[in-house]
Amino acid sequence: MQLTKEQFVKACECKTAEELIAFAKNELKIDLPKEEAEKFLAQVTDQALTLDDVDNVAGGLCGAAISIACLGPGVA
Repeated sequence: MQLTKEQFVKACECKTAEELIAFAKNELKIDLPKEEAEKFLAQVTDQALTLDDVDNVAGGLCGAAISIACLGPGVA
């Protein structure tokens, strides 16, 4: 499974680990460990992503700001 740019943006919009876990389960059909959700949210909160960053993710680059992307399956 690969994330679309839209899915990645929605993941970044989650405010709590629980919200991100629910998004991953309902939208992506994956079980995301709470520790990974918290790590992702901390990285997203600590770092402002530009549209170029999102484009890079959508293009297949996987940087520190998206270690969840590595949301297990990956980002496309």
